[in-house]
Amino acid sequence: MFKNNKINMVLSIIIAIFLWIYVVGQINPETTKKVAGVTVNFLNEELLANEGLALVDPGDLAVTVSIKGTRAAVKKVNAEDITVTADLSGFGKGKNTLALQVEVPNDIQLMKVDPENITVVVEDSVTVEKKIQVVTEGTLKEGSEVGNLKLSTETVEVTGAKSSVAKVDHVKATVKTEDIRQENTKLPSRLVAVDKEGKEIHHLSLSKGTVNITASLLATKMVSLNATTTGEVSSTVQLESLEVPDKITIKGPENLIKTIEKITAKPTDISGIKETTTVPLSLELPEGIELAEKNKNIGVKVVIKDLATATLEFTGDTIATKNLAAGQTAKINTAKIGAQVKGKDSVLAGLTAADIQAYVDLSGLAAGTHSVKVLASYSKAISNIGFTPEVVEVIISEE
Repeated sequence: MFKNNKINMVLSIIIAIFLWIYVVGQINPETTKKVAGVTVNFLNEELLANEGLALVDPGDLAVTVSIKGTRAAVKKVNAEDITVTADLSGFGKGKNTLALQVEVPNDIQLMKVDPENITVVVEDSVTVEKKIQVVTEGTLKEGSEVGNLKLSTETVEVTGAKSSVAKVDHVKATVKTEDIRQENTKLPSRLVAVDKEGKEIHHLSLSKGTVNITASLLATKMVSLNATTTGEVSSTVQLESLEVPDKITIKGPENLIKTIEKITAKPTDISGIKETTTVPLSLELPEGIELAEKNKNIGVKVVIKDLATATLEFTGDTIATKNLAAGQTAKINTAKIGAQVKGKDSVLAGLTAADIQAYVDLSGLAAGTHSVKVLASYSKAISNIGFTPEVVEVIISEE
């Protein structure tokens, strides 16, 4: 009997497998599926524009759509087969909540869209002129670079929501290096408004959709650079170091670039600089020669540090008195006075109290005890000096 039960169990399993194969392969039962990453498209943005309004770029809006259908039909559906729209007609300035409309393939049933609504912001529309910047894509053989770029227009007007337009750093035009096969190759390029990181900002309109670019393949060469500086940094800081480049990479037609061995820069003025910075070089480039991309921002790095500080000590009898009235004597009744001196390392090196004349000005003071501010005179290029205490007790007596 136990043996018969075992045989029945095996037969049941085999029958169940055959039934499952039949159902899946022949009957094609219904099933459900969640399709994620479905892009939301906006309708009637032009109606906002007619009212002087525009949609703020909401970023990459995507929703999840739940669908139902036969296993074979559902299996074929992906995000591109589903259309999700949000209609802007009838909405105005400020925050607006829009219901989403969903279209799925004919043999598919819509179950749910998550979320069902989205909130967007509408602002006043503005128009700003932005510069076009060319970006190259692709690789070139070593020693060559795209250059001699000429654009059919240098700027383009960008229109859209005020906050979105404010994020636009420039309008990008892309050139593929493999398309430049000869000198002065002419190429059309699509224009895209981007932020400082190069990310596209959507829901903007441009006065021109494309720009015509003329470009050439140029040779590159590293040559010597003659760069000098003039002026002095601010007296409130000191110069730690100057990083002046002595090599530079240029590009140009091969027959011209091979004759160049050195480039000269105009003197770089560092006057008044208060913090570490890089001052761009003004280069005297021969006609037809350009800077290679890696040297577009070449400059002199001015490294700044704080002034040095030295502490000196004076005694009362080493402080001079000035402008004491005839027939008077004066005694400074403060035993010790400290001095905090600021200046460049080179000035303070070896500085002693003997290099500074500390004094008090007794002009117009009568006999008696007075609190008088300590002053100083010096010949060295000291930036600042302060005394502790700032005032001393002076006793003036009549002879």
